[in-house]
Amino acid sequence: MELSLDCFVCERQGRTMFLEWGAERARCTADEQHGRHFAPARIAGFDSTIEDEQVSMRAVVEYWWTPFHDAKRDVDARPLNESPRVRLKFGYVCTQRDDHQVWGSTTQTNIIRPASTKCRHCTEVAATSLEAPMIRLVS
Repeated sequence: MELSLDCFVCERQGRTMFLEWGAERARCTADEQHGRHFAPARIAGFDSTIEDEQVSMRAVVEYWWTPFHDAKRDVDARPLNESPRVRLKFGYVCTQRDDHQVWGSTTQTNIIRPASTKCRHCTEVAATSLEAPMIRLVS
């Protein structure tokens, strides 16, 4: 999962954070000066449900924030109070193949819906995103 979050480690706003299930911390994209580095965020919980042949996924993300000043943009960081950009990577298996090879794709908040993902092997629709990934802030 990728989220756009402020990073107090490199003191930059709107950094893309890479989060993986099971990892203790995220990776921040930072910039040339700081390079990629660990960031204070992680996926604390993950589950999925299937209803009427539709899969819904839920991830609980813990994210630590502290005030800082982004010197490059000359702005103060703000606590997360609105939904950040989200990109979710997912895998699928082609029903036409017997080897159960997992193919990958992504969906994100800023695409027009419904959005279909076609299988890279057989070109049949492998997944359809009906709703954008959402962030629900819990305080």
